[in-house]
Amino acid sequence: MIEFSGTPETELTWATELDRLELELHQIERHQIDRTTGAFDLQPVLSWVEPRDLGPIPPSLMPRARDILARQQQVAAGLSDALDRIARQQRYTARVTQVVNAAQLPVYLDITA
Repeated sequence: MIEFSGTPETELTWATELDRLELELHQIERHQIDRTTGAFDLQPVLSWVEPRDLGPIPPSLMPRARDILARQQQVAAGLSDALDRIARQQRYTARVTQVVNAAQLPVYLDITA
């Protein structure tokens, strides 16, 4: 097992980073997909910047970090399912649009030939 030899500042820095990850995760969980418009707000995801030089995570924060990771994986799986559904809907819509557009094309019948 790796021995943690960090300082209280290291633990505070890690706790702050976990707070930030958890807050962004909570925002994504709450607003993952707007049920009325189907829109997805990517702002929390796009604003994330990987922290540098944190050092090893303190053992006291490992359970919290594991919980956040498990929630992130659940959200990722949900997004993957949603993207699959949307892709199927887009393929269906494209087929319907092609049929509808084809039916509206003018048809000329040459009765003199």
